[in-house]
Amino acid sequence: MSVSAMLNHLDWPTLQERRQSSRIKFMEKIINKSVAIPEAYLPDISYTGLTRATKRDASKGELPYLSTNQGHTLRYNSSFMPLTLRAWNLLPKRTGFSLGDESVAGHH
Repeated sequence: MSVSAMLNHLDWPTLQERRQSSRIKFMEKIINKSVAIPEAYLPDISYTGLTRATKRDASKGELPYLSTNQGHTLRYNSSFMPLTLRAWNLLPKRTGFSLGDESVAGHH
């Protein structure tokens, strides 16, 4: 039996899926400022209107939309930030993720 067949039989995620999951988990740490990333490298965090209601939604697990400047090279577009932001923005809005008010208020 091949490795691929065993992984399919066991219903384990592929290497690509595991890498994406790790990138998203690391992005959560970046947004929550659990890791030291220079401010210039942080993605822009936005909520529609950034009203009191959307801040409340954010504290209940509503995911923000993340963006950054688009690169002009394949190398940049294949790097951590663009790959992760694309995957992040495709996640369902409610995932149990929570931002503190300080993180929400600090980014517009």
